[in-house]
Amino acid sequence: MNIFTVMAIWLPIMIIGIVGLALLVHASPSRFGGAMRFIYYIPGALAGIANFVLWVYLLHPTQSPIAFLWQDLGLTTLKQVVTTGNMPMILTAMLFFQGLGTWIVIVNGGLNGIPDEIFEAAALDGANAWQLAWRVKLPLIRPWVGYAALMNLAYGFQLFLEPYLMRQISAGSIDSEWAPTQLGYAFAFTNRNFPAAAAMSIILLVITLAIGVIIVFRSGLFGEGKENAR
Repeated sequence: MNIFTVMAIWLPIMIIGIVGLALLVHASPSRFGGAMRFIYYIPGALAGIANFVLWVYLLHPTQSPIAFLWQDLGLTTLKQVVTTGNMPMILTAMLFFQGLGTWIVIVNGGLNGIPDEIFEAAALDGANAWQLAWRVKLPLIRPWVGYAALMNLAYGFQLFLEPYLMRQISAGSIDSEWAPTQLGYAFAFTNRNFPAAAAMSIILLVITLAIGVIIVFRSGLFGEGKENAR
């Protein structure tokens, strides 16, 4: 339930943010658009431990530049901030900040691959900027959006480092088996129950594949290749 809650909050926000900002960047082909692509990509450099350390600093009620926010909420210690109830929102913010810029660059690459003749034809038909984005660009980049959703889905179900380290720095304010991968780790290296750990891995694989198949068919991720083959 913990990981499904994170996915239900984070994945829609992530995809909407990727698509919306990629469309805005593509609609600004000048130096401003190029500068924004660079700025959006900067957080992607803060991946892994660097991103985690940054968020620990932001979440600390006495050291954070947004300490006033935590104090207004009555949270005075890191342990109070990092609780099981707050973890979905914390992980959503961490993952969104870490991965948004990279996927904007990738989806923007898909937009740049659309022939200019299509945009010119749409403009001649009287399409405004909103109609061009919604009815022309968005349908053409569905495979790219599907690819982004698929890869983020796989990454989300493999979450281990963030909740594991959050437990360490918050003096055990969240469960040691908060995420499915943590449960599998506990089966294998704490209980020495390797069959249970293997079963946990298979369950995660089946769930990820099932949702992934839905994303692939809904987004037409491999549809273009089939049409070219015909």
